[in-house]
Amino acid sequence: LRQRFIDKTVPQAEFLGLSIPDPKLRWDEKSGHYETSEINWDEFHRVVNGDKSPFQIIVVELRRPKPSGNAIASRDTAPQYVQVFDNARMRAWRLVLEPGQSAPAISQGNKGVRVVVRGGLLTTITSGLQDQQLALRPGDFAVQPGGTTRALKNGGTETIELVEMELK
Repeated sequence: LRQRFIDKTVPQAEFLGLSIPDPKLRWDEKSGHYETSEINWDEFHRVVNGDKSPFQIIVVELRRPKPSGNAIASRDTAPQYVQVFDNARMRAWRLVLEPGQSAPAISQGNKGVRVVVRGGLLTTITSGLQDQQLALRPGDFAVQPGGTTRALKNGGTETIELVEMELK
């Protein structure tokens, strides 16, 4: 079952321009299957069973046949955003805000989504609008419209961690 999954998934990942972090991954003509590294069962059980670290897996399926051709915004003026992913279809950033910490305003160039890894009380500040306070929980998500500018502030007592993805 695992081999069948790998044989079907690897070509799909390659088609999307994604790389699989396995240095031993290769196609074996003789067997007609992909060869992979051995599974690190300690790491596997740590991730599946959970531990005290804030490790999460976010899976995104892009159903649009091709990119819309829109330029995405830069987060260069907001160093709290750390780019974690970039390919022909989307770009993603990780944002960690300690209690009381803010991230300066960024402009969202295209549609996207925000996924909450660690929750708390988040204030969204948009010029010309009333500040919006959100009580976030891990796993919450929200669609982010394109063409908006917003700043964020952690108004709570817990560290907030978000992953924001923007489509290209």
